[in-house]
Amino acid sequence: MQCAVMIEAAVLNDPTATQAEKNRVLEALKGAASKPRPIPITTEQVAAMMECHIVTVRRYGKQGLLHPIRITPRKIRWDKNEVEALMLQGAAA
Repeated sequence: MQCAVMIEAAVLNDPTATQAEKNRVLEALKGAASKPRPIPITTEQVAAMMECHIVTVRRYGKQGLLHPIRITPRKIRWDKNEVEALMLQGAAA
């Protein structure tokens, strides 16, 4: 949060930037601040949370219900916030 304040102050006090450029940077800054940071968890942890098999978790990833965070081609993590949202909304939503 402190970085956002510093960036905002720097943008507002920059005499070389136009007002349109300042507005664009500030809007992007607001959008980035409103998104929660992903909390990476393993496939096994997702399966335990959802009380399902790990194959089901991978199937949800292939169907687009969950989006994998690829650390390496073989090392995959899932966003805990996204998993919790799927659990609340259900697969139909």
